Amino acid sequence: MAASNGSLLTIALTVSTTRYKAASAGAGVVDWASDWANAYFGASFDNYYFGASPLEDPQRYVRKSPFYKLDRVKTPTIIFFGAMIRPLHRNRVGMHYRALQQLGNTDVRLSFFPGEDIASGKFPTKLESSRKSWPWFDKYLFGNVKDESEALKPDSPLSAALKLKRFKALRQSIRSP
Repeated sequence: MAASNGSLLTIALTVSTTRYKAASAGAGVVDWASDWANAYFGASFDNYYFGASPLEDPQRYVRKSPFYKLDRVKTPTIIFFGAMIRPLHRNRVGMHYRALQQLGNTDVRLSFFPGEDIASGKFPTKLESSRKSWPWFDKYLFGNVKDESEALKPDSPLSAALKLKRFKALRQSIRSP
């Protein structure tokens, strides 16, 4: 469970092993060529770390990028990001989430924070990310939490309409022989 650079380790672990029962990642790099092109320090860091740019050795960047290994991920992953993060980070998060979601090899959830730079910023955001992480880990580590849709609030008009529909269907099934 980590954000930013720590998220790199979380992502690397989830593509390398199925040992972990759940993961939480915040705005981590999944494609190093994108990092090279977009991060403030990307070119200097990546050129040093990889020994070449993606223009000079594109296959090295493909081999090192977790994106091309996300089909190996079996660890349920919750991904956090702040809505105010730079486009680079939105791309990272989008690539990470979309790949896991489209591959369908594990459960994945995306959670964002309006007005935040990164998911682990201000205290209220840290509290909210913890509030969202606890049930995630509770579910996958201990099986204690039933999966509830964040989109359907229990006291919403839509929830009331669905309950009424289920009640009417149940009543109809009782009346029919």
